[in-house]
Amino acid sequence: MAISKFVTANTYDLTAFYNWLQAKKAGTFLENMTISISEATASGSTLTIASENATFTFNPKVSRDEYVIASLTGEAATQEYRYSSTLHNSAGTLLTGALLCTNGIIIGVYTMYNGNGYWCNNYIGITVDSSGEVAFFRRDGNINNSSPTGYIGIAYKSTAQKVTALTPAYGSPLTSIAPIVPTTSENDITFPHAFAALHTQQSGLGLAAVSIGTDKYITNGYWYVKD
Repeated sequence: MAISKFVTANTYDLTAFYNWLQAKKAGTFLENMTISISEATASGSTLTIASENATFTFNPKVSRDEYVIASLTGEAATQEYRYSSTLHNSAGTLLTGALLCTNGIIIGVYTMYNGNGYWCNNYIGITVDSSGEVAFFRRDGNINNSSPTGYIGIAYKSTAQKVTALTPAYGSPLTSIAPIVPTTSENDITFPHAFAALHTQQSGLGLAAVSIGTDKYITNGYWYVKD
């Protein structure tokens, strides 16, 4: 399939995003998965992507309190990505857009830093693992942590969340990437299509479709997912 971009104003409502995924899923890793959405409101809704043995949820919403923005429930446990509480307002986390390719999707979010009233952009990556199950990858810390230092890969066999320390060199003459490795109970699951940048020609700002040699990727300058 052709790489596809979802454009939206910052929003808590996932209805348009859900409809876009349903329209674009043919020929992608989503084609054989179940996609559903909770009743949408102006203050939030939940998107669910389920494969045979794993269920991923994404829940941007208005919130002053700590809550789970994304999770993966698999073989033995549920691994969570959390929004930390803020004293300034009930800002929560908003969807800002997404890029979809054959083997994954990178979702952009807009959220408030822990406790200081400033906003930041962050991303969540979703892919299919080597066993055909839905999986995801994220930065370390909470989603509204303004200074993450690494990433975490989560698969359906993950029983813990191990941080891989990484700070890519942006604006490099060449791009070099390494596979994202999930923490799993038996170390028998890989992410064949998802990579983290060691050096990148990208700026680290925004979503983009790029080529490395003859291969096409979607990227946020930190992660690369092969089309």
